[in-house]
Amino acid sequence: MNDKFYSDKKIQQNKINNKYSFSSINNVDYNQLLNRRVINLKDDIKYQTLSSIVPNLYCGNRDDLLTHISNMNIIIDVSLKDNDLRKASPYISNKEYHKLKMLILREILQLIEIIDEGLQKNKKIFMFCNSGYYYTSFILACYFIKYAKLNKFNVINCLQSINPLYFSKPLSSSMDLILDTLTTNFYK
Repeated sequence: MNDKFYSDKKIQQNKINNKYSFSSINNVDYNQLLNRRVINLKDDIKYQTLSSIVPNLYCGNRDDLLTHISNMNIIIDVSLKDNDLRKASPYISNKEYHKLKMLILREILQLIEIIDEGLQKNKKIFMFCNSGYYYTSFILACYFIKYAKLNKFNVINCLQSINPLYFSKPLSSSMDLILDTLTTNFYK
């Protein structure tokens, strides 16, 4: 009887180990591993980065912006590029547009105030960066640290559960310092 229990338990443990082993994860299709939707546009495969974070707050890249711009009220550009998209696209010129110019705490706090005010007024907000997940996830983390009173580690885990690409690249030292500063000042 004990031998049967032991062998069943061992078989079960082997299945678990094989399912979550490094080699099995490497063999899994990347789409399935990240649980991302893929769009096939004229045989070009690309990952869809658009994420709905909370009601009326959407994040993505420039392509997502052009696809969904007609439904948005506020556009927030956190790409840190010099160009102003209002000049490039007539669709943006009639929208409320905000741009993050530098990664400094004062500008970030102003930007997350704009996000909070827009959400309180029930406006649809679209925030984007070039990749759709690097700077957007950082600004989202700042927002949630201040308004949801989450600490840095909880907010990173929370955002990665929404989109596994968030925080997939390491943060710069200045971004990490800003998150630590916000956690110290706003996390209770």
